Amino acid sequence: MSLSSASPDRIDAVAGIAAGSPLDVLRRRRDKVRDGTQGSDAVLFDAALPADERQRRLLLALHGVTVAAAPALAADYRARTLQAGADPALVAQIAGGEPAVLASPALRAMLDYTATLLLRPLEGDRAALQALEQAGLATGDIVLLSQLAAFLSFQVRLLAGLRALSAAGVAA
Repeated sequence: MSLSSASPDRIDAVAGIAAGSPLDVLRRRRDKVRDGTQGSDAVLFDAALPADERQRRLLLALHGVTVAAAPALAADYRARTLQAGADPALVAQIAGGEPAVLASPALRAMLDYTATLLLRPLEGDRAALQALEQAGLATGDIVLLSQLAAFLSFQVRLLAGLRALSAAGVAA
């Protein structure tokens, strides 16, 4: 049995898709994609990660979806970030879309890179990667950050598509 046949996923929750609705039926036609999306979320934000790493990933996700103007996702990531124990003042700063100067140059560089990949992916070039290296990120951290940004971009576009379908008459 697939994950999606057992329960709603995070996208269903964020998009407000009711069980049995036309959008739910449509999404369940592609259980493999649905399960992959939920599985990626589970791996990227695994509760078994060290607390500081999980919080950092959630902060980056919050920033990415905030600057990408995805308010439903931003609300979800904000709640998840606070639930993970992140500093509420830092969460509020990042949720505002324009974080002030942060104590960590590495976090600032990661926030900038995440926003770049979501808003202007062609600018995620060699110079952008070098800025991450100069901020102290290892190659593995840069790869993970790029994967996270790609996942966020997918989530933003998936929700936009679901909103368009709903507006076109496919009820949530």
